[in-house]
Amino acid sequence: MKKVYFTDLGIRNIIEGNFSNIEFRNDNGALFENFVFLELRKRLVRTAEIFFYRTLDGKEVDFIINNHKKLISTEVKFMKMKKLGGMKRLLDFNEQESVSCSFIINRDLNTETNSIRYVPAYMISKLPLNEG
Repeated sequence: MKKVYFTDLGIRNIIEGNFSNIEFRNDNGALFENFVFLELRKRLVRTAEIFFYRTLDGKEVDFIINNHKKLISTEVKFMKMKKLGGMKRLLDFNEQESVSCSFIINRDLNTETNSIRYVPAYMISKLPLNEG
């Protein structure tokens, strides 16, 4: 099953008929994921590819980035993260594939553990997405 991302979040809001504060929206996770997609796309080289990964049993990884030098797995969490978590799917995927680095993009946690970097969304521009 494919995922669809909008290139203009304002148009997305018009279609949804919802201009409420993101904190109070039912679709805040999907909206935040779409925002992260747009920010990643802006910073990747043109030839890089972004994929969505889902197993038959429903386990998924939000973004798999192939910049043709390395694979990067990325999970997106809208929730305010106070502690580490959400790593199992990334760790499982990383074991199966040759993943160079992994990120959990969230709203506020900035730390690293188990080869996974937690990055606040405002720091996406600092991610090493195009390096080998």
